[in-house]
Amino acid sequence: MNNKILLQKFEEVITTALQYFPELDSIRIQFIQKKRFHFTVASLINRRSLFGPRAKRSFTIIINTQVPLEFDHGLFSKLPQNLQIGLLGHELAHIVDYQQRNFFQVVKILIFYLIPSRKQTFERSIDIIAIKHGMWEYLHGFYTHFTSKYPHKTKKFMESYLNDDQIKKLTSTLTRKHI
Repeated sequence: MNNKILLQKFEEVITTALQYFPELDSIRIQFIQKKRFHFTVASLINRRSLFGPRAKRSFTIIINTQVPLEFDHGLFSKLPQNLQIGLLGHELAHIVDYQQRNFFQVVKILIFYLIPSRKQTFERSIDIIAIKHGMWEYLHGFYTHFTSKYPHKTKKFMESYLNDDQIKKLTSTLTRKHI
């Protein structure tokens, strides 16, 4: 776990998720908690490192500690452990993707993220990276979990990601494994 700053509270799930991404062993990743309202977990490239060589990039994964009451079921600390691992796997897949891109490609992704159709294409490609890394069991169930309690509030947001049926189908196609 060189180059990693873990949160003791979530050390087990972080360590489990990291095991699926051996190419990130030498990459600096810091896990922190913050009070934010618009996401459960997010991965960010540390700005200064974006301008340097890819091998020296560093990242932060932020775990949200506060959400509006109607989204309480999406609070990271309240998710079942398998979904916590899946969510971290998705964020680690973002880092794998960023590591393959040069500065201009990363900036392009950040700009395209503001366009809903581009965001959906990008987020689904990240889910595919996670599936290819063996995270399908952890990703499966996530969509249903988020959309089942408050479908009218979360379904539109979750449309950017693969749903459970799509994860099953892609897992079978890409890995020959079945959920």
